[in-house]
Amino acid sequence: MGTLLHNKTQNQSKREAIVQTAMNLFSDHGFDATPMPFLAEKAGVGTGTIYRYFPSKEALLNEIYRNYKLKVESYVLDGFNEQETVEKKFKHLCSRWIEISIQDPKLFQFLELQNYLPYLDDESKNIEENFMKIIVQFVKDGQKRNLLMQGDPLLIFSMVTGAITKVFKSQIKWTNLSRKSCIDFCWRMVAK
Repeated sequence: MGTLLHNKTQNQSKREAIVQTAMNLFSDHGFDATPMPFLAEKAGVGTGTIYRYFPSKEALLNEIYRNYKLKVESYVLDGFNEQETVEKKFKHLCSRWIEISIQDPKLFQFLELQNYLPYLDDESKNIEENFMKIIVQFVKDGQKRNLLMQGDPLLIFSMVTGAITKVFKSQIKWTNLSRKSCIDFCWRMVAK
């Protein structure tokens, strides 16, 4: 029985090594520029081992995307209080998004790179669409109350996340002042 438990633990650690290594490599090099043999070498496993866990590189990408996307969405929405003002809710969302880029820059970069790739399967796309429904509804509610600028809610959301992502990609250090400045700028950009 100890051998089965050991093998299970060893298999779990191999799988976790593959997932973590793939996320890092896809983040650094992109999906297309990360061949499976290179991924296997960096994960410390054989190429065949990867295929034992994942039928294809696309399946691996989608599993990583779904797993992390759900965690990120949960983190971003944690503490999102419907009773707060539109401005406070907006600043909460921005702050949480910035916090992810600080706490896990590889994950932030991975999600930014993968969000619009054709490799995402329907299940992965549905996760993004469900999250976007929450954001779109938030923007529409703000627009109805004449607190947010009129226009396509997805465009408004993209402008905000684009600003935050640009600061991240520019490697500007997130300090308390730069975070506050970025969030305040984003609010002024979309507020009426």
